[in-house]
Amino acid sequence: MSTKSQRGVNWRPEEDEALCKGWVSVSEDGAIGTNQASDTFWQRVYQKFLENDLGISGSERRTYQAIASRFKTINQQCSLWKACLTKANTNPRSGSNLHDVDVYAKTIFLNDNKPPNRPFKLYHAWEILKDCPK
Repeated sequence: MSTKSQRGVNWRPEEDEALCKGWVSVSEDGAIGTNQASDTFWQRVYQKFLENDLGISGSERRTYQAIASRFKTINQQCSLWKACLTKANTNPRSGSNLHDVDVYAKTIFLNDNKPPNRPFKLYHAWEILKDCPK
């Protein structure tokens, strides 16, 4: 009989924010540099993540592998969102304002990404990551 691993508890926006802040802190730490192994990098991000007391019970505690996996999802979605914003800003409609560009970017995201008709839901993470070079 095979044992299936159970899916973890859904990530809360506060956890996403703590993860993104930890990633930014570790990735922009000039004292460490860029020559660290992936496991070392994610263990450092994990420590930054844990420094934020989120009141997570022991059963919901994330592993460093879980945060690496979650960040991959966040990063992919934020990269797609950035591309949609860039596309919306490239050819703005005459008389459009920032709100109109945002609405157009949301439409592009809904139509151009797979699976279709899924809105961008990671604005809380985007606000933290939008100015990062990666």
